[in-house]
Amino acid sequence: MERQSEMGPPPTPITVDPPSYAESVAETLDLFFFPDWHYRGGCDDSMLRTLDDLLNKDRSFMHPGTDSYAFYSFLLRMGEQRLEVWSPEGLFQPIAVIELRGSYLRELRASEGRALVYLMHPKNEPYVNECYFIVQETISPLPQRSGVAGKLVSLFDKSKQVERKYWVKAALHGERYIFRKVAPGEEPMSEECVGVKSVCYQRFWS
Repeated sequence: MERQSEMGPPPTPITVDPPSYAESVAETLDLFFFPDWHYRGGCDDSMLRTLDDLLNKDRSFMHPGTDSYAFYSFLLRMGEQRLEVWSPEGLFQPIAVIELRGSYLRELRASEGRALVYLMHPKNEPYVNECYFIVQETISPLPQRSGVAGKLVSLFDKSKQVERKYWVKAALHGERYIFRKVAPGEEPMSEECVGVKSVCYQRFWS
């Protein structure tokens, strides 16, 4: 008589279902929600060099964290929830507030300035290979003080304000973005780009 095996029946294999799409999205939100790539600081050099420093500094494609790459990837993942078609009259979220000072304003002495930088992504480009920035600068003369009836009064002439608005294109070469100003008349058409919605990052700007 044959001896019955004392090992018992083979174990039932356990099937682990892959995470659902909803779970994957939730994990992505936990990882990338409000990525910390907004910038507030000064511009002591050219705007192109400042943007170069912002996008290329501390870059890691292997372990993207809260750098520009993580921020940009997050925007593309979220799509219409974070991006909308650009229009010249539209309101978009600036990704950087930059004080213009020092050597950047060397041609305009006794002045101070501020720049708002907006990210514009080519609408049909699924990757982060290239993008545009709209730079909107306002440069104002420093208030001059004059004594009137024994009091100091700030004199400010708004007519001397200088406003500049121009486009910058960034193209990825290897692991670095290369920047160039877009010549007047060569800016992309409004339907070709999407920008960051103005309501996205109130937590940062509040």
